[in-house]
Amino acid sequence: AQRATDYETEWYAITGAWPTAGTSISSLSPSSRTAGNGAFMLTVNGSGFTTASVVRWGGSNRTTIFVSSSQLLALISADDLVVAATVAITVYDDPVTSNSLSFAVSVPATPVLTPEFFAF
Repeated sequence: AQRATDYETEWYAITGAWPTAGTSISSLSPSSRTAGNGAFMLTVNGSGFTTASVVRWGGSNRTTIFVSSSQLLALISADDLVVAATVAITVYDDPVTSNSLSFAVSVPATPVLTPEFFAF
């Protein structure tokens, strides 16, 4: 049998759970949004999530709801969607940070004005 490390024993004493091998993100839903849209709930799918897991948007913590060890929900505010960008999404579960997946915030489509638009 493998003996627990001092770190693992301390983690168990503090949290009441043995540390996981780590968190991993497999998908995001949605995986993109148009700049200027309002707040929304981001679904993060993966593995190794705990009630202490926090979704990070470009390195900043977001309000996170634990659904299961394979799913988290994160509240993304309208302020996060002001400009077009590619944002790194990670999950932090002290002391582990997951892999990163990209979330695309795209530029709104420019309306095309046709002659019919100007007809009175």
